[in-house]
Amino acid sequence: MPIFNLLQMTAQMALEAHPDLEIAISDRPIRGGGTRRSVDRDRELNRFFRGTIAEEDDRRPTMEIGVGLWNDEVRVYYPVSAIREADGVLVDDMDGDHTVAIYLDPGTGTPLAFYTDARSARWEGDELDLDDGTVLRDGVLFDADGERVEVTRPLQLFTRWYGWALMYPDTRIRGDG
Repeated sequence: MPIFNLLQMTAQMALEAHPDLEIAISDRPIRGGGTRRSVDRDRELNRFFRGTIAEEDDRRPTMEIGVGLWNDEVRVYYPVSAIREADGVLVDDMDGDHTVAIYLDPGTGTPLAFYTDARSARWEGDELDLDDGTVLRDGVLFDADGERVEVTRPLQLFTRWYGWALMYPDTRIRGDG
């Protein structure tokens, strides 16, 4: 079975990325009133659940959220706090062969990453401007001429630190100093 990314996105982002997409919208009410809770507020692992973890990696806070990237060569974890401190975007050498832009999506607040030739990037409103002339808008990448180009993404997982570290104990941590 192939492995692919399952990205967090709004319906608008999905339609921008895939114009022919059909979306089903439920007429059922959202339980709990539909209030949006912060994904990175402080939480604790249940002590019974914590007892099932063989050995916890204490290099980062247990419940911290971030995005983990991986390929055949490397596993790298980027904390959301580090992305925020970098004004919402980091450009990093992932593995010596691939440069990635890791950003906090303005529509969902979740961290996402894509391969790039750029060396720096900055937010201009809801558009991510990269120094190679490309622009990311609503999850869609455009070249310097405004033509849509394919976004190529590394395998990635939006996750809490403890889960990533248990899955990839040899992981590197980037963007935190």
